[in-house]
Amino acid sequence: GLGLSSLERVELMVALAISAAGLLYVAVADLIPGLHRRVDARTSFIQVLLIALGVLVVAMVAHVGGH
Repeated sequence: GLGLSSLERVELMVALAISAAGLLYVAVADLIPGLHRRVDARTSFIQVLLIALGVLVVAMVAHVGGH
């Protein structure tokens, strides 16, 4: 390993999580410009549901893959 203490590992994990969240936000905002348009509540709900489904699929693949 890197010889980090447990506190340093937690700090590193938090920093990486925040960085990943920021990267995902920018990617979603730039790659899906349709999210910037004002749409009805049903369409917004479907968009959020599909994004959540994508996150769930990634989590399930990571879990099955043992990561």
